[in-house]
Order: sequence, then structure tokens, then C-alpha cells
Amino acid sequence: MRTFRLFAAVTLAFLVVLSLPDQASARKNITGATLKTGTAGCSCHGSANSSFSVAITGPSSLQVGQTGTYTVTLGGSTTTGVNIAASDGTLDKVTTQLTLNSASGELTFSSARNASTWQFTYTPTTEGSKTLYATGDMNGFSGPWNFASNYTVTATPLTSVESEHPREYSLDQNYPNPFNPSTTIRYSIAQQAPVSLEIFDLSGTLVATLVNGEQQAGIHQVTFDASRLSSGLYLYHLTAGSFSASKKLLLLK
Repeated sequence: MRTFRLFAAVTLAFLVVLSLPDQASARKNITGATLKTGTAGCSCHGSANSSFSVAITGPSSLQVGQTGTYTVTLGGSTTTGVNIAASDGTLDKVTTQLTLNSASGELTFSSARNASTWQFTYTPTTEGSKTLYATGDMNGFSGPWNFASNYTVTATPLTSVESEHPREYSLDQNYPNPFNPSTTIRYSIAQQAPVSLEIFDLSGTLVATLVNGEQQAGIHQVTFDASRLSSGLYLYHLTAGSFSASKKLLLLK
């Protein structure tokens, strides 16, 4: 009788174990775990661990409709997973194990992977300041997790292009100048090239990126909104292929 009871107890325990969901499986396809939603995160297995690093890197400025590639890097190379969200705009996966949740527009992991980086793309659909969010998890989804610091992306207006095909590169003086709070910067590109147009203060600190990507040959112009900056003298610097040029602009509020 004692032997039968022991056998029955072991059998029942085995059946209970079989009925429990696999932790990694149960915790994949997570959405709503970033700071966009709140501070709960992955609270099902503890609080955020500040010693476990999670960081987003990628372009800090995109034109409306332009797509940038971003990376979430976790402080460990064991089994990892992520949840990625944006204040608005469109996310899409680069890393195969990511999947897009059609209801929330968030990216999550469809299966775990033994790597410390996850890549995705982001496309702003309106102008202004945008925020990317991420939460990372590791060690079979029962170990440490943490939020990434929110990552700000400035979405600038699309540059307009005139049909005239310039024979040389040039950077025009902004107009109006002085200005408050916005001004237009016009430049010419003789052939298709990677282009960056950046704004610096006089100490050399980058304060805005207006253009960062491949552009076709033509005469381009972009509007710079300096409403968040203080009055003063600034520099704008254009790089197009091997061509580079800088000019000064004056913000008077």
C-alpha cells in the first residue's frame, strides 16, 4: 500500500510538471513591457535590475518617411529577448526572431536567441520629437531585466528637390538670417551621394541633425526649426560625398 501511494504521488507530481507552461515559451511575444506603457516592465520575475544594461543606438534624426536602422544592445550574451515600442511612426524587424504585433505596433521576440543585440527599423510619419522605448531580458526569461533609456529621434520635414541638375556642389546662406524660430537652408548636389546636414553651437556641440542619408542629385532645401534653442550664433555644416562646407546662422529671439 505504501509503495502504491508513493507511486501515485510521484505520478501526480510528474503530471503537474507536464501541465506547467514552459517559462521561455510563456514569456515570448511580450508587448506592453516598455516605459511607453508604464513602469511594470517584466515584473512577473522581479524588479528592473539597474546593473543589467539595455541601450538603444541609431540615427538621432530622420526626415519624415525616411527609415533608420537601430540596435538594442543587452549587457549579456546568454538567451535574450526584447520588447520595442515607439511614441508614433512605424517599426519593423531586422533581426529574424522579432515579430511585429499588429494591434500595438510594437516589436517583440517570437523566439529567444543567444545574442546580445537585436536590430529593427523605425520610420517617422510626422514631424517633431519622437521616442523609442525598449525592455531587455535574459537568462531564460527568469533572470535580470531592465528598461533602456528612452531614445529621442527628431523627425524633420522632407527636403524639397528642384528638377534642375546642378553641375557642382554648393551650400547657400540660410534665409531669413537672422531668424526666429525657423529658417530655410538650401544646397546643391551634383550627383547622388550620402548627405548630412548638421547644426552646431560655437563650442562645437551638435545640436541638431537635419539630413542624414542618401540623396539624389538636385537642389535641396530643408527647414530648420530652432524653437528649442537659445538665441545665439550657430554653424551649419553640409557633407555630401567628398564635399563639405559650413556657414553661420544667427538665432534672435
